[in-house]
Amino acid sequence: MRSRVLAAVAAVLVLAACGGGDSGGPQTEQGALDAVKKSQEAVLQGNADDVINFLSAECRASVDEDEVRLVLGLATAFLGDEVDLDSIEVETSIEEFDGDTAEVSVEYVLPEDTAIEDLFFSTETIDVMYEDGKWVAEDCDFGDDAEQAADDLAEELEAAGLAATRDDPAPASTATPVGGGFTVSVDSFDPDAYAAVEAAGGFVSEPETGNQLVMIDVTIGYRGSDEPVGVGDVYFTGVGGTSAVGVDFFGCSGMEGELDSFGTALLSGGVTSGAICGEVPSDDVTGLLLNVGPNFSDNLVFIDPASPAASPTAVTGSTGPDPDGDLADGRADPIAVGTATDVGEGWTLTVNGLNPDAAGTLAVNEFNDPPPAGSAFVLVDVTLQYEGEESGSPTIIDFHVAGDSNVAGRVGSCSQSWDGELDRFSEVFGGGTLSGELCFEVPESDLDSIQMLATANFGDDPEVFALN
Repeated sequence: MRSRVLAAVAAVLVLAACGGGDSGGPQTEQGALDAVKKSQEAVLQGNADDVINFLSAECRASVDEDEVRLVLGLATAFLGDEVDLDSIEVETSIEEFDGDTAEVSVEYVLPEDTAIEDLFFSTETIDVMYEDGKWVAEDCDFGDDAEQAADDLAEELEAAGLAATRDDPAPASTATPVGGGFTVSVDSFDPDAYAAVEAAGGFVSEPETGNQLVMIDVTIGYRGSDEPVGVGDVYFTGVGGTSAVGVDFFGCSGMEGELDSFGTALLSGGVTSGAICGEVPSDDVTGLLLNVGPNFSDNLVFIDPASPAASPTAVTGSTGPDPDGDLADGRADPIAVGTATDVGEGWTLTVNGLNPDAAGTLAVNEFNDPPPAGSAFVLVDVTLQYEGEESGSPTIIDFHVAGDSNVAGRVGSCSQSWDGELDRFSEVFGGGTLSGELCFEVPESDLDSIQMLATANFGDDPEVFALN
């Protein structure tokens, strides 16, 4: 089932950009700094009244205050289990100021060895304006984005001639918009797939008495400006045909051909396919519906996996960079091999070279599987230098390789270990340097066009590095 806790964590980061707190103060740079600092402290304290008070009048009119309170409570409860929220220090600095508006940079300073630091907290920039004698958040995405996303999805479904509701689900074999720039089709449906999954190498337990292992082949396409996006950003659940109880659908326990939700990402125009599995009560298999949508979205669509369309429509992709994609400029003019580049959080990355046919190198380790048909293993030789305070680990850096297919492979998707591997779990102190190779699985058709994407700043666009 969709995790409200994880949704709350994502939403609290949105709230962090809107703020909270007693924002009254002088119309000065220091007044703006004080207001933003207090706002972020209020977010961490779960003070919903002050969060709402910091929003502009236009923003306050557009949000559901009860939803703000619920989200903030869930998020602070979750984060409070991981870190002492009172121990987080908020530091602010002025980026721009003209008297009526200001751009304020916010940094959250967490105690050392905080496990969630790299995942949930990063530097934010908050735009504020002086309104009715106080500094308030100029922009508010909380609520507005969700409403716009629902309107966009409704238009896309109408254009495709689909209702995609529970009462009128989209048929299988149909390219169905599901929101967030994603389109999904159900390609096949196996209502009793335990033997098939086991035969394909899945480490799956036999279903409990009265249940069946259901396997559904899906295709996911993406067209949007945000790049890259994870295949795991699309969430699948099943709705039982009799009980109407939800069932989680994930990968198929390591079987060949399962949907790679973790290791694969998409750039705009990318398409990928694979199988998802779920254990379903036998009484619920007939009439089972697939419930699909982007993570953290309430606007989900329904697909009937057992009823193919009379006139199938395929999910289609495109080749090469999408001019409207966030990475279009970087892909057109990538950073040259041998060029040291800041990728965030104190890390500088240099690409030294590429081994485009690494299967032989990896085969030295008997535990490394060969690349699947149509794919190749590549090794990228890199040097990392750390100039941050204290120490850091390369695990913070998100690496992908992508080419003209617009299907990106995440680092580590192709091997166990080999001589020359970069130790991404090393602890590196200020001024330290680390070199080694990173392994990626890529489509063979992309070998002449692959580039590496890297960023250490969660949520920021990655830098694009040439490999050829």
